[in-house]
Amino acid sequence: MAFPPVTNSRTPRVVIVGAGMAGIAAAQRLQRLASSRLQLTVLEASERIGGRIRSSEFNGERMELGATWIHGIDGSPIFKLATRIGAMDGGQQPWEGQDGFLRNELVRTEGGSEVDENIVRPVADLFDDLLEQVKDVDSCRADAHHSIGTFLRDGLDRFLVEQRQAALAAGRRPWNDNDESLRQARGLFRSKEYSERIVTGADCLTELDVGGYQEYKEFPGPHRTIGKGYSTVMRELSSVLPDQTVQFGKKVDRILWNQTTSAFPVSVHCQDGSVEYADHVLITVSLGVLKRATLAASRTDVPPGAEKRKKEDADVVIGGGLFSPALPEWKLESIARLGFGVVDKVFINLEPADGGQHTPLHLVFSSSDENGDDEADRDEHRRGGGGRRPAWLRKTFAIYPINKKSHVLVTWFAGREALLTEAQTEEELMKGITDTLAKFGFPRGSCKGLVRSKWGTDPLFQGSYSYVKNGSTCDDMQLLAEPLPTSSDDDLFAAAAAAAVGAGIAVTPPPLQLLFAGEATERHYYSTRYSIGSLLEKNCSEDAIRTDRLPVQS
Repeated sequence: MAFPPVTNSRTPRVVIVGAGMAGIAAAQRLQRLASSRLQLTVLEASERIGGRIRSSEFNGERMELGATWIHGIDGSPIFKLATRIGAMDGGQQPWEGQDGFLRNELVRTEGGSEVDENIVRPVADLFDDLLEQVKDVDSCRADAHHSIGTFLRDGLDRFLVEQRQAALAAGRRPWNDNDESLRQARGLFRSKEYSERIVTGADCLTELDVGGYQEYKEFPGPHRTIGKGYSTVMRELSSVLPDQTVQFGKKVDRILWNQTTSAFPVSVHCQDGSVEYADHVLITVSLGVLKRATLAASRTDVPPGAEKRKKEDADVVIGGGLFSPALPEWKLESIARLGFGVVDKVFINLEPADGGQHTPLHLVFSSSDENGDDEADRDEHRRGGGGRRPAWLRKTFAIYPINKKSHVLVTWFAGREALLTEAQTEEELMKGITDTLAKFGFPRGSCKGLVRSKWGTDPLFQGSYSYVKNGSTCDDMQLLAEPLPTSSDDDLFAAAAAAAVGAGIAVTPPPLQLLFAGEATERHYYSTRYSIGSLLEKNCSEDAIRTDRLPVQS
């Protein structure tokens, strides 16, 4: 059977794969703009909406296991929506981040010594200044620097040379390699780098492309958390959808597209044996899932203790997997080049030993970790721990209460360390954290439980958020967002034409069979939940979904 013409009386079908922010926002938009002109179905593999948004409660307080902050509230569509529905204020229930970013933190070294303010302030200012410089295309040319990591380390080296010269000029003894002040300065700078890993999702800052970092944007204004939980935004968006629009427990394992022998060009096959036929399929799964579904990638970098992520070692092979026919090579290459990181949070309910309030603690580990990727460090990874602290704690930058009065502490992990935390039991995590806190002079208190995320080993996500990796550019995000088929995909058109001619039918493959949305398709706002903005606020021509181009009936 040939493709039905656009003028066919049947109502076009749209299937959205994934009920996270991008999927639900797209469904809400289509329902609002074109509900009478199409049939809409959302397939969600889990039993909930939200994707990488997951609000929860712990010890009577609300916190976020996934997306946490609105990155700038001035002009943010998420802030606008959350404010309209009264979600920004949590009311009587305390919540994570209700006091903003906590200040007046203690900066301590392993052993419990407090780092002198004469070291803290200059190093912190240096790091902040370098990040501002790297965002300035005039100060930092992308083609002149290998990565964000090398730019930062070059800046630190220049700073230390200047410090030495200033000390000599003033007749003071300069820092030397055996000087505790120098070790603390280097350790604090590393700690700042570790915090930037959390922001970017990269395992190592040397993986971060300078040009991609420069294109990243945030809305102006303060960063805020949502008092009633990020999930309230999801519930509001989904409230306009008719019952049964979102179908749960529908894990997609095959998408057949560019079909000429069916009434519909696309069929979506689920693990439970059900099939959804569609004219248009919007894919909103994470970049991590796309990578796993389309690339047979080597997992030799998986650390010990996280073996369940490890697959048979192989070189990267382009093609195969979720889509048939395989996605065009240009799109597969973009998927392969982009980075997708793992960031996890661990919350621990720790009663203060003195009955008072917790103080935010910034951790400066000893200088023996100076070269985080040296052979000794890799040996520690292979052992899965050892030394003075567990391997998964070695790049933790801080631990702090989720609000000023809370007994719930949170700490963040990225990259390999995040995967290692996911492999630990709750008892191992609690012991590792409390033992490490004790080494930093934090009084031992009564530990009453723990809650943590596991985004890296969750097969529905395979990680947390995307970043522009060395070897890729923001152009790859735009290529990922491109709908299929395109006129440039000559091989796909040829295949469809051959099938049509063989059947005695003259046919051109319908456009917009496969569309892509989500944070990894946002050139400037990748890694954030801003994708809701492009689906709620921006012009349709920038949406990926364009209702004016869908073959829907008037």
